[in-house]
Amino acid sequence: MIEWKNIPENYDDYVGFVYKICEKNSRMFYYGITRYWKVDKKAPTKYKRKDGKYLKNKKGKRILETRTTKKHIKKETDWRTYNTSMGDGYLAKEIRNNPDNYEKIIIRNCKTLCELKGYEAYMVLSEFFDGNWSACYNRMVDLKMSLSEKGGRQ
Repeated sequence: MIEWKNIPENYDDYVGFVYKICEKNSRMFYYGITRYWKVDKKAPTKYKRKDGKYLKNKKGKRILETRTTKKHIKKETDWRTYNTSMGDGYLAKEIRNNPDNYEKIIIRNCKTLCELKGYEAYMVLSEFFDGNWSACYNRMVDLKMSLSEKGGRQ
């Protein structure tokens, strides 16, 4: 298994990171993003709201047949063993078969989803405009994000 380079000591405040996978022999590379955290949405404790109180009808009796909003639990993803989002594509197979020929580098840690997606697109497009497109495994830039004054969604 290939270890990530440039892992921050504390990544609690970050949503995820932009990474670069470099093939040592051919100098080809791939840019991608992955998240440190995922949100598990669990069913709430039976018939309780988030504040811990039970739902009641107009007469003040508890409502027994109503579920409230789901609980959101923050969990760490499998980013430490993550290789690429290319599934069973060429690069994923090569990394599994010959891991010593690749290195995984964290380029930037991002605090918002907007920053994460935007910086990946920026890196891929900068390679295109700098003339290094032939050395890049990325063949598509897919960017959809909403901008706000605060810097994007969390």
